[in-house]
Amino acid sequence: MIKTAQNSPLDASLLMKYAPSIYATQPKEGLSQKYAFIPTSKIVDLLQGEGWHAVHAVHASQSRAKTEGGREYVKHMLRFERENMNKSTLKEVGDVFPQIVLTNSHDGSSAFVFSAGLYRLACSNGLVVADTSANTQRVRHVGFKDSDVIEASYRIVEDLPKIMNQVATYQSIEMKEDERVLLAAQAANYRWGEGSDYAKQYTPQLLQPRRYGDGKTDLWTTFNVIQENIIKGGLRGHSATSRRVKTKAVSGVGEDVKLNKALWEMTEHFRKLKQGVTA
Repeated sequence: MIKTAQNSPLDASLLMKYAPSIYATQPKEGLSQKYAFIPTSKIVDLLQGEGWHAVHAVHASQSRAKTEGGREYVKHMLRFERENMNKSTLKEVGDVFPQIVLTNSHDGSSAFVFSAGLYRLACSNGLVVADTSANTQRVRHVGFKDSDVIEASYRIVEDLPKIMNQVATYQSIEMKEDERVLLAAQAANYRWGEGSDYAKQYTPQLLQPRRYGDGKTDLWTTFNVIQENIIKGGLRGHSATSRRVKTKAVSGVGEDVKLNKALWEMTEHFRKLKQGVTA
């Protein structure tokens, strides 16, 4: 996965550089004749027409191809921001702003998937949100219509204010140290296996902030520190044979999205526990 810390609009040449599968001219061989090939570049154009532009943010990326010649078909991810979004107010550590996240592939393994996303200014880090109030929208290649894309984007946009309200709520919830450790342990168990030696080794490291300003103990900061440590890797440990090991950065598009959504669900669960929500 290619990443960049800048947050500027991507033109066609940059899109081609970071995720060339966006510009595939045909699908992978062997797909059903019912499969309607729609290049992701067409979706980019449709969203631009609605004022949403693909940006560097953190991810304009695609997964690594498993076979030679498969590079133009693999799953890829783009992030879109609204052109009139005012970033001049985003000066404090922890500020976030909403995005639309699009994933797709040209090998028949994925529909066009639109999700709510967040970009955190402090660490140039992108999140993918999973919540009952933020429904993922899928547009199938079979029976594709331009209007389906526009409708999906509007449904995501409708959910974005709810997501921003959730962020504000997370920022207002203070976590006790044992609660922070418990959240980190759940994340480690999800990433490295329930009760595994690696999960136990990495749990304390997941709570170590990587920058000044991330030492706060509210739920939002705790979630972001854990997420960044898992996604970016570099945590040090030992194997069963006492060999020194280091965690790898999350590089696959599907893995990135799945992990982000799982972490968001864990954080939302903690929010409910802290606020005494039973439903």
